[in-house]
Amino acid sequence: TDGLGSHWTPRLEALLAAGRAAGADLKDATYVAAVTQAVEAELARLRTEPLAERELKRAVVELESHFVWSLEGRLARAELLQGYNHYLGGPGKARWDLDRYRHATPAAVQQAAARWLDPAAQVTVLTLPGTATPTGATSGGGKP
Repeated sequence: TDGLGSHWTPRLEALLAAGRAAGADLKDATYVAAVTQAVEAELARLRTEPLAERELKRAVVELESHFVWSLEGRLARAELLQGYNHYLGGPGKARWDLDRYRHATPAAVQQAAARWLDPAAQVTVLTLPGTATPTGATSGGGKP
């Protein structure tokens, strides 16, 4: 890495899987501005340039891998398939859902990014580890 932390990468697969999410794990807050700028540049690129076919294929493979791994535990498998049953009408909709990504094109991703990744609607969440208890909060579940 270039000092940005142990896991900084613009993650197209996260954008595909979560709809509109990008993330970075930083060692400290020193690089927040640099990471914010890099994420914004990547989102702008998604809105204005089609992806390389290789980049899209890599994202789809990672998404499919995550899906398969999520089926390993019996409870997780049951909950995932029940989600498809409840929201889409049947557990067989999992294939339909994956096919949406398998048949995506670079142009379609660019079009979706231009429509849904509006910089004016962007929210940045910064969480820093710490031990301080916020004012009015308690650490033991009691009254403040």
